[in-house]
Amino acid sequence: MFKHVFTFLAVILALSTMAPQEASAVITTGSGTASPRSIASDAPATVTINWRMNRAGGPGPYTVEADDGALHLGSANGPTLALTDTLSKTLNPPGAPNNFTVTFTETLRISRTHVQRAAESGEPLVYVREFTDNNFIASTFLEATITITGSMGVNLAIRQIRLNFADGSVACSADQGDALSAEAEILADGTGMLRGAWQVRENDRGSFLTLKNVQLPVSAGNNLVLKSPPLPTDAAGRVDVRFHVTAPDLSFDEPFISCFLSGSGMASPLEQDKRPRAEMVSPRTAIPLNVGSKLQWKTVNGAKSYLVEILPGTGGKPVAAMRIPAGKSETAPSPLVLEKTDPSENYLVRVIVE
Repeated sequence: MFKHVFTFLAVILALSTMAPQEASAVITTGSGTASPRSIASDAPATVTINWRMNRAGGPGPYTVEADDGALHLGSANGPTLALTDTLSKTLNPPGAPNNFTVTFTETLRISRTHVQRAAESGEPLVYVREFTDNNFIASTFLEATITITGSMGVNLAIRQIRLNFADGSVACSADQGDALSAEAEILADGTGMLRGAWQVRENDRGSFLTLKNVQLPVSAGNNLVLKSPPLPTDAAGRVDVRFHVTAPDLSFDEPFISCFLSGSGMASPLEQDKRPRAEMVSPRTAIPLNVGSKLQWKTVNGAKSYLVEILPGTGGKPVAAMRIPAGKSETAPSPLVLEKTDPSENYLVRVIVE
């Protein structure tokens, strides 16, 4: 009886040694590279990702695989933008034990939306996979970095920056604590990366302070309308706001617009306003405004521009305004002015020297 038992065990052992088995393996080192490593900022992209890793362990066959790949913004720990399918490869290299190089190649398609999000943030895209050997004995994370490039302003030229508050005016009066925001229309030629910042200055004290940085790809023929973050209104007085462009270089002085904030017990915004004014030629009194009205003033040496403000004939906050280039001494009401005024009412005109 014992003889038969030993014979049975011997047969089982022999069969088990004859059957192929997946061997244990360990991925020791690896790397990921993208080709191309950089992509344009204003279009979708197709990138080839090459993975390369070293495996140490016994003979094959063995399987190396990676679960869903993940495209992140900024770093491997950044926001996940997209997921890709699993990769898997079974290999049976000769010799035992051995060190063996395992490679994978895959195609990664990146949407325009994800490219532009990375361009706006100024961060690269990082593609990550976790590779494991068979039976999940060991794993390693590998990543490939893709940078976003553009002309960065080299082929981009800004022709004009138009600023206004959310109600369309270029000058306003509000109460302390009121909600306030602005818009900038950027007129540009060429393509490239626009870099700038929304900035404010309170009561003409010191330099402008940055509220929000902006980086945005600009395509040929496209004008941009940018919205500011909420502007500070906690301090009474004057707040100036501008969109400051850092790239490309500008060929003109950046404009800014102003709002006067009234606090409890303060003088009216008109009484607070100490900005230099040009002497009016016409009109000198309150009049109705129409498309044929002539607004004239005396030029001032050193003026960079003139801010023509329209106020109710009885006084109060400006209802509309126009910015006129230096060197000009007259204008007609703009379509926006005519839209915001009543032809049956009288209005005062004042010209601020900037």
